[in-house]
Amino acid sequence: HVVYSNGCNTSAIHDYNVTIAEDFVFAEQSAAVAFISSSTFSYAGSLYNYGLRFYDEIADHSYALGIGDMIKAANDTLDGVTDDFTELTLEHTTLLGDPSLRLNSHAQPDYAIESPYVYFDPPFLSTAIDSFTINIVVTNLGRAIDTSYFVEVVRHKPDGSTDVKLDRFHAAYWRDTVSIKFFTDPISGVGINAFDIHIDNTSEIAEPDELNNILSTTAYIISNDAIPIYPYEFAIVNHVPAYVAASTADVFASEKQFVLQMDTTMNFNSPLKKSTLVIESGGVIKWYEPPVVWLDSTVYYWRISLDTLYDNELLWRTTSFLYKTGVETGWNQSHYFQYLEDQYANIILQPNRKFEFVTEEKSVDVATGIYPTTDWSEVTSYINGELMAVGSCAYAGFLCYVFDPATGEPWTVSEIGTTDMGPYGDVHCGSLPFRRFIQFNTDNLTNRTSMYNFMMDVIPDSAYFICYTNNYAEFYEWLDDTTALGGESLFDAFTSYGATDILSLATYDAERSYIFGAKKGNPATKYELISDEFGNKIEASFSVSGFWNAGNVYTTNVGPAKSWDKVKWRFSTFDALPTDTNSITVIGITPDGTEYIFADNLLSGDTTIAGLDAAAYPYLKIKVNTTDDSLRTPAQIDYLRVIYAPVPEAALNPNYQFSISGDSVNQGETISLHVAVTNVSELDMDSLLIDYHIIDKSNIEHTIPHVRQDSLLSDETMISSVQFNTLQYPAGLNILSIEVNPDNDQPEQYHFNNLGYISLYVAPDISDPLMDVTFDGIHILDGDLVSANPNITIELKDENAFLAINDTSYLQVELKYPDNSKRIMPYDGTTMRFYAADTGNLDETNTARVELTPGLLADGIYELILHGEDASGNESGNSIDYTISFEVINKPMISNVFNYPNPFTTQTRFVFTLTGSEVPEYFKIQVMTISGKVIREIMRNELGNLHIGTNITEFVWDGTDMYGDAVANGLYLYRVVTKLNGRNLEKYDTATDQYFNNGWGKMYLAR
Repeated sequence: HVVYSNGCNTSAIHDYNVTIAEDFVFAEQSAAVAFISSSTFSYAGSLYNYGLRFYDEIADHSYALGIGDMIKAANDTLDGVTDDFTELTLEHTTLLGDPSLRLNSHAQPDYAIESPYVYFDPPFLSTAIDSFTINIVVTNLGRAIDTSYFVEVVRHKPDGSTDVKLDRFHAAYWRDTVSIKFFTDPISGVGINAFDIHIDNTSEIAEPDELNNILSTTAYIISNDAIPIYPYEFAIVNHVPAYVAASTADVFASEKQFVLQMDTTMNFNSPLKKSTLVIESGGVIKWYEPPVVWLDSTVYYWRISLDTLYDNELLWRTTSFLYKTGVETGWNQSHYFQYLEDQYANIILQPNRKFEFVTEEKSVDVATGIYPTTDWSEVTSYINGELMAVGSCAYAGFLCYVFDPATGEPWTVSEIGTTDMGPYGDVHCGSLPFRRFIQFNTDNLTNRTSMYNFMMDVIPDSAYFICYTNNYAEFYEWLDDTTALGGESLFDAFTSYGATDILSLATYDAERSYIFGAKKGNPATKYELISDEFGNKIEASFSVSGFWNAGNVYTTNVGPAKSWDKVKWRFSTFDALPTDTNSITVIGITPDGTEYIFADNLLSGDTTIAGLDAAAYPYLKIKVNTTDDSLRTPAQIDYLRVIYAPVPEAALNPNYQFSISGDSVNQGETISLHVAVTNVSELDMDSLLIDYHIIDKSNIEHTIPHVRQDSLLSDETMISSVQFNTLQYPAGLNILSIEVNPDNDQPEQYHFNNLGYISLYVAPDISDPLMDVTFDGIHILDGDLVSANPNITIELKDENAFLAINDTSYLQVELKYPDNSKRIMPYDGTTMRFYAADTGNLDETNTARVELTPGLLADGIYELILHGEDASGNESGNSIDYTISFEVINKPMISNVFNYPNPFTTQTRFVFTLTGSEVPEYFKIQVMTISGKVIREIMRNELGNLHIGTNITEFVWDGTDMYGDAVANGLYLYRVVTKLNGRNLEKYDTATDQYFNNGWGKMYLAR
């Protein structure tokens, strides 16, 4: 790193004294590579001005140059400034380091996004809000440039539909947040929503790594709704069902009242309609034995909604099934309202319940302009009011539509591999698999040739062609292409369609926007519009007709299946002499949505599909193909059926059983959770996998270990239990997620009801542990004298009643010796012993103890260095190591003994210092009058606890003789007699001999 110190004197490297600059540059291990500062006194104003210029050079003008070049350039910008202070700053700015060194720099920007930096607002999404925002923090790991980019977010809803948001934002210099708003969509948005994010999705900006521009994340949108799950949608039920069932979208919803209805029409207005009310909390809601009249070969509809007791309207969730005895189970559509769920191409199902071909006239509305007069978001095109494009990948060219001359449908193009190119040399970018428009850049000969060939050779006669420019089409270069194009240019392609005004664009000084439309081969249909010279927005509308005699019906997805058996269908007609041709196509669908045509143009009414591998293609759909060139009357569908082996269905069911030991706990506390899972189907499930995760506030997922459960049999319920300690997971507001059958571990019908989310607040352990240190049971002061063979006791105490201090890693002991060497003391069980906190008594105390007996030590000054922390990593002493020095003298000695206070009135104590490693076994203090009469002898057993080091006796002398009688006021003499192992102790010199006479001290009693 390079240090820039915007202050005085710090780079005075030519002086004799060592400067701060030299301290930084010559520091061991972590030195700066250079230091820049003033070598003498400076002034705040001139330092500020210089700093501004210097940072301009670092970040902009001299980016990627050497440090010396940056300093020189900063000086040059201030050259000529006449005030003395600035001149002084220029003269005294000093670099300690190599001027050729370069700061880390980049040739290109590098935009990156990561999961922890993608978050939603609000963090908990539900249908109670009408919209939400996804916030994407974009970090630029490379060079900062002044530009903008497109950001595309594709939202994949639980029902398979998508929302695409595309917007342009100023590119991040270093870090910036992009916010994109979505409507919640209470119908199709409930459940897991996947979001594919792509920064600079058009690849306008060159980067060293494009892969870190792309990220996928998910969000779960909860709802107060309940969603039907059994019988499966469009199921064939061959017996009277014991119940119908729904799952709440929020499996942990509070108890509420629901309305359930069943009828033979989706209008729910027939005499057969039945209704009921059910009060239930989150989980599975069952309606046992619905009291309807069961009519064979009849489609039944049933629906459920939250009752209107909660300031809400009825929001029905509806499903249907066919009740037909004596048949195999599977999937069926045979009723008008069921067909309404399908998708139609050039066919419509009329309210009179007849299928008819489409006679359609499409409206096409386009708008364009030149940036910045016209914002990129105003460059748009719509078909029948549906937005097709905003902006364009063709940053300098055209966006085009080609409408089929017979059907009036727009052509679609797909990307070739991952080339960002389409089949005609056109530009293809973004995450959509295909687009209903074609884009060409026209900024060079190659691109213009591609568009020329497309217009002249690819588009058929009578096709309607519409195009408009995006930004600059580089018209002034087109005439340069005549040599390469055989004497023609892209202008000639347009004039062949009838264009005339476009030729003027070759001569304008300023680029202009252009809109064109015509039917190929019919110049009379042409339309042209050119903008003004300022690039203001221009708009145009076109009408494209289509008359259909062929069309398709695409069913909803069928499945998932364990195995496929057969398809059955019946068509009819209203024509006396039918002229239509009808067939079906069976399309297999992989788990990721890829489609594969298994059987095409099937004519027979019953066909086996047992050869379709359900493991590879768990879903399928039927495509109905119908053509009538003469009467333009499509086939009328009587029924479509798929016979297959269905898969089971498990659902989280907290209303059966749910408990959690707490949703607001202390870090280190153990959480116990129990939740029910019910199999609502008639099929058994194998051993069941259930995942538990903690999703922390940074959106990082942490797995909670959990074993696979037993098999879950038909119509049975199991209780899944998990226990975990919160120490392993981040503190704060977390989400505890539960997922039954994750990643479709075994095939299952629905997944939204396998997911549960619980808010879990973990209060952080932020209190530091307390450390207590004693030497032979005594708290010493820094530098105190201690025994040469001390017993050092270290206690580490924490207030956390859940996380025991039970590991030696929590307390590190280091000893510094008189020669300045250091040694980390090992837990060897002899010299140092660890006594863990009692895990069974943490409510009372959470204290670990270390006993250190370092042995007979050499004379000198030692330092004890202690580092303690608790199980949460909180360090004792506010992260500052505990240090205390102590002195050891091996030779046993005693200092002069003082009494304190002296003079005294009522009582006095005795103060002295002992050295060595043992306390004298014989210790006597004699008190006598000045005439030599002994009036009191104080023996060791009276003095209380004595220790090596400085002692203040527990014993106090109250001025009485050996009989307890008070002695007279006045001067008294005293001395000390000590023996260790039968020998008198030598005197420990404390430079106090002037207060004693041959070992005799004086005290004065003054009552």
